[in-house]
Amino acid sequence: MDEGSERGEASVSGCLHHPCVALDSRTRELSVATNDRVSVHTPDGAVSVERGGDARVAAASRDPFSIRTWREDGGLNVAVERDHDRRVYVELTLPAGVSLGSASTGCGAVSVEGVAGTPVVETGRGNVSVRGTDGVAAVRTGSGDVDVSICRLPDHATVETADGDATLTLADDLDATVELSVQGGDVAASPQTFDELAAKSAGYVRGVLGDGDAWLTAKTGGGDGIARRT
Repeated sequence: MDEGSERGEASVSGCLHHPCVALDSRTRELSVATNDRVSVHTPDGAVSVERGGDARVAAASRDPFSIRTWREDGGLNVAVERDHDRRVYVELTLPAGVSLGSASTGCGAVSVEGVAGTPVVETGRGNVSVRGTDGVAAVRTGSGDVDVSICRLPDHATVETADGDATLTLADDLDATVELSVQGGDVAASPQTFDELAAKSAGYVRGVLGDGDAWLTAKTGGGDGIARRT
């Protein structure tokens, strides 16, 4: 069910901290409950997700756009819709107890920090940073660096960039088998990164932390792979 969309022409200075002149900008409160799940998407533009006191989405662009929300598969979806090719920058805040299902953009950086959930985080082109979540399901960029900090890993996960560096920061008490492979770059992971170093060669490393139940597979098609332990 479509929970609503909105359109307007509010004029503001600045574009959600990005270097553009916003001719259309709006903030919208989201109706969520404890243990709810929210996913956010913009066709083009940076996406930022962080912890906040309320569930809220803010977006800005140089041209008019709409924000559509609807419920599907037990979660709330938030999506930008537009009739132009301008970037629409999005900031989503989620309170404690509300998890992130996914954050995605066709082109632009994506930053996720300090929210609940094991999200899918994707961009067609741009850097991706994920920190302070309950884990990740998948992190992908077609071109850009990925920097992922993992404290917990409830299930198997993938981290991938077609062209860029892949950096994994692993919690000291993490239980996971970590597989990191690169093409056209170097792997930086000391034996001390893992409780057990299972395999290592040029462009590849596999190590075990804790009981190693969940698998974390990371790869880059053109860049360096870095694994470090906190």
